[in-house]
Amino acid sequence: MRWLNLLLNPWVVFAFAGAGIAVGLFYQQVAVYLKPLADVFIGLVEMCVIPIMITAVVSSLGHLINAGKTKVYLVYLILVMLTSMFIASMVGLGIAKTGQPGANLDDSAQVVLGRQISVSELSASDSKMDNTDFGFYAFIEQLIPNNLIQSIGEDERLAIIFFSILLGIALGTVNKTNNGVALKVMDAFYEAFIKIIDWIMYLLPFGLFALLASQIAIVGTDVLLATVKLVICIYLGALLLILLFSLYIWQVVGGSFWDYLRIKRKPWLIAFGTASSFAAIPAAIVSLTERLKLKKETVHLVFPLGVAINPTGTIFHFALSTLFIAQIYDVDLSFAQLVMVFVGAIITGIASAGAPGIVAISVIALILSPLNLPVAVAIVLLIMIDPIVDPILTVVNVQANCAVTVAMSKTQPETQPPPAKAEELI
Repeated sequence: MRWLNLLLNPWVVFAFAGAGIAVGLFYQQVAVYLKPLADVFIGLVEMCVIPIMITAVVSSLGHLINAGKTKVYLVYLILVMLTSMFIASMVGLGIAKTGQPGANLDDSAQVVLGRQISVSELSASDSKMDNTDFGFYAFIEQLIPNNLIQSIGEDERLAIIFFSILLGIALGTVNKTNNGVALKVMDAFYEAFIKIIDWIMYLLPFGLFALLASQIAIVGTDVLLATVKLVICIYLGALLLILLFSLYIWQVVGGSFWDYLRIKRKPWLIAFGTASSFAAIPAAIVSLTERLKLKKETVHLVFPLGVAINPTGTIFHFALSTLFIAQIYDVDLSFAQLVMVFVGAIITGIASAGAPGIVAISVIALILSPLNLPVAVAIVLLIMIDPIVDPILTVVNVQANCAVTVAMSKTQPETQPPPAKAEELI
């Protein structure tokens, strides 16, 4: 089994990732055939995500309500999440104003972007017509499941989270003698799904290789070069957010900063490799509970809930990309309009949480339309670069919600911990 652990070594994972990038850049015909392998890996990871999300939220919320002090705790949780959202939106605006990714594009970049927009605009507009009515009422409608089994089958994660919260509250309010058995069953199932994810993670280097190769081949090198300033700004801003949240966590938990980075490397690798915050839930929970010694009740409740409703990376992306579109069209936004973008990025980020594919991206129309910026162009451009920037934005989501969880760990009331112990994934 020792040789299997080499597959989880960061250098091995980085080597496979580098090989995937090279194949995607220089052997595009080969890379396209790797997409089914990437889809298989993502499917293996995703099959355990919803069960882990349900069992973690139900169990932890039940334990929390058994301990009391729920009202004050949840109010503080909302305030902490809003703080992380404010930071993300502010960094997005700051990076866009400083880096100016949409200003002074060279002729070749303008030609490529113009060609991509003209080819893709019709299909994007058709999709947008079906999906841009994703406002507040659609968000509420998506939140309430008509049929739980159907919601699970269609991967409606906001609805699943909502049901899990209701079930956890209900279990926490019934007789403790009766709910104890149910909560122990939830704990046992949670540990079993964590173990399955532990096995699947041995495939991470191969899955990351196939995923990066196929995604880069699909996007194309010409699009990468044309949007290089925007992509660089997104990565720089994302790394800044990751650093800020990491410094906060380190300041709270103490110890060596480098030891902390080693603890967090696996959740980051999974988040980056799968571009799924939900897929990183098991590794993040284990790193927070087993390595950073946070209370299990806090981690099991706050982190999955934050992943579902606190899309910090998306908020940062929307704020930066809105200014990018304005810069392309040489629109100088006033201070009042910048405030509108700041607040709008937060609102649209929350509204897009759990939305699939193009729907999540098209929600940016809620910011662009009041500013009289072209929505169709923005959607096309963001869809073009999404496979490249989504991995790092996913890491931002994971790290931001780790920071929220650490902040909440200081307010967690004492509860009876789950009897089972999670196996260490690292």
